[in-house]
Amino acid sequence: MTKRQLIAAVSAGLPGFTPRDIDRAVRQVFSSLIAAVAREERIDLRGFGNFTVRHRSPKRGRNPKTGSDIAVGHRRVVFFKAGKELTRKING
Repeated sequence: MTKRQLIAAVSAGLPGFTPRDIDRAVRQVFSSLIAAVAREERIDLRGFGNFTVRHRSPKRGRNPKTGSDIAVGHRRVVFFKAGKELTRKING
C-alpha cells in the first residue's frame, strides 16, 4: 500500500474530512514517527507492531566486484517486529 492508497482508504472511512486534511494528518504522523526513530525511541503501535533501532557493530566485508576486504563501520538499523494481532491475521 502506498501513501496515496492509505490516504484514499482513510478518506473512504472518514467522509467528514477532506482528502487534503487526511493527507496532512498522515504526513504529520509519518514525520512524527521518523523523528522518534531518529531519536532512537521505541515506537509501539498496539496490534500492529513496534519499531526499534538496533546497533550493528563494525565488521569486515568483501567488495563483490574486486574481492578485496573492506571495513564496514558501526551503523544503526531500524527493526520492525509484528504485533500479535497482525501476526494472527497474517497466519490465519
